[in-house]
Amino acid sequence: MSSANPSTNATDSPSDSGRASTGSNTTAYPPQRHAGKVGYGPAYHTGPSLGDKIKGYEEELKGHLTHNHALTEHGRELVSGEMKRKEHEQEMNDSGPFAHPEQNEKKSGAKE
Repeated sequence: MSSANPSTNATDSPSDSGRASTGSNTTAYPPQRHAGKVGYGPAYHTGPSLGDKIKGYEEELKGHLTHNHALTEHGRELVSGEMKRKEHEQEMNDSGPFAHPEQNEKKSGAKE
């Protein structure tokens, strides 16, 4: 029998199963419109770097050897990333783009 079934369409063939169809039963993905990696926002890599960890362990060890509790605590904050978070929070609170406009003018005038 050579009659074609009118209820089937061309996208139902097994060779087309890898492609996204635009039929009403399936959902096609939207076109990709980004040029690079997705998912890296402003909070990417907010933890301590390897250098911060090494420096923190060094300071922590110096603090233990010299019985300097402040140095030990500073080393712990470096290793855990707490120091980096505190610095970032202080920077965001103190130096916003509109916080001190006279400082921005001095910086731009000194470069010229």
